[in-house]
Amino acid sequence: MSQRRPPKERLAIATLQGSALWKALGFKNARAFQRAVQAGRAGIRLYPVPGQSRGWFARAEDVALFHKTRASASAISDAEDSSP
Repeated sequence: MSQRRPPKERLAIATLQGSALWKALGFKNARAFQRAVQAGRAGIRLYPVPGQSRGWFARAEDVALFHKTRASASAISDAEDSSP
């Protein structure tokens, strides 16, 4: 009698892609995002969309961290600007 293995668990990872991604990263349009990706200036780690020759996606957690870091840097800059 063989032992039956449970199915492999897959972790659900929230992702962003397409217009939701480039808008979340603050790009004005898809072309600006594409140029930044080509130049290596997207700001976060991007992954190719599996099974497609074009397209990128990013983990929602990475996008959130990107915004948190950017907000912290902005707050520090504002504090430095207001100091005597």
